[in-house]
Amino acid sequence: MTDAECLSGLLDRKPELVHIHRPIHGVPAVLPVFVPDLWAAILYEYEASVRIEESDFPIRPGFASIIPPGVHRVFRFSGRSVHRVANFDMPRRWRGRLVRPVMVDTREQFLRLRDAFDAALGLLATHPRRAEVKVWDMLLTLAECPLVHGGARPALHPALRRAVSVVESWLSQPFGVAQVAREAGISHNQLIRLFQKEFACTVVAYVRRRRMQLARHWLIHSDLPLKVIAARVGIPDPHLFNKTVRRQFGCAPSDLRRRAARRAVQP
Repeated sequence: MTDAECLSGLLDRKPELVHIHRPIHGVPAVLPVFVPDLWAAILYEYEASVRIEESDFPIRPGFASIIPPGVHRVFRFSGRSVHRVANFDMPRRWRGRLVRPVMVDTREQFLRLRDAFDAALGLLATHPRRAEVKVWDMLLTLAECPLVHGGARPALHPALRRAVSVVESWLSQPFGVAQVAREAGISHNQLIRLFQKEFACTVVAYVRRRRMQLARHWLIHSDLPLKVIAARVGIPDPHLFNKTVRRQFGCAPSDLRRRAARRAVQP
């Protein structure tokens, strides 16, 4: 069965739309992303590149991607980049099915898809079922678009792969770079070089970025108390959590949650 057939079969029932937004990227220029529990459909209007698992894909205006949960990707931006992202969940019977990420070229469909996305963004807070139907139709259209084939690139260094896995499993607890290096079976300095080469940042910066990505995810997509979110991302001290969120997003955690809620109800 082809990727398109797998995707079309997956979409025989309406997905549950969880969040839809237009994030602005570009700083930092290299952005690792990992969402463990939600699918993502992304529409692009800029030029960049993204590594999805072991393949490199170009990003061009009019391209789009559908990415299953638990898939690592690393974006490389060339400047200010705004894209449209819909995060959704699939019917229970489809959870756990093996579906590969896809990149497609929407071509003449792009303007219609963009309009459908923006309409769903305006409807989600007041008419969530109508928003879900629009996103469902958008996904079905994406499943029929021609695939963009990525270029295979050398797999991540085995030690780096182990290190990333260790970091992901330890995000809810305090740990140091030396502990990660020990678990990965390499020296502290070698670990730093591998992270710098692949992610263009230090290990500490990578861990902070991942913790803040998860914090933002739970602040926007859940009603969890701030202290619970802080503990889940390994920063249980409320003052330090507040300070770290402010440094990353320019506002306090509660303000970030309120702003996201206001954007969700804007037409």
